[in-house]
Amino acid sequence: MKLDIKKLLFYVIVTVGIGSLPALFIDFDTYKEFVKPPLSPPGIVFPIVWTILFILMGISIYRIVMTNDFGVDSLRILYFVQLFVNALWTPIF
Repeated sequence: MKLDIKKLLFYVIVTVGIGSLPALFIDFDTYKEFVKPPLSPPGIVFPIVWTILFILMGISIYRIVMTNDFGVDSLRILYFVQLFVNALWTPIF
């Protein structure tokens, strides 16, 4: 598989961008007031871990698209549908 850096950056940037949208709906002051369990990680951990997760998701869809196997288009559609639902989860919740 030949590396296409433009496609890779496209999928990573789009995925991280869509994954970052829910942060616009979060009231961080309210979150700080929640009673959290003792083993709950500090708040700074979440943006770091979620950013890494979304970068890996972008790399994954890039690798799927570059395989050129049967059904790649349907997998790409399914991926973006789940990404859209994922982005809607925070404002709905």
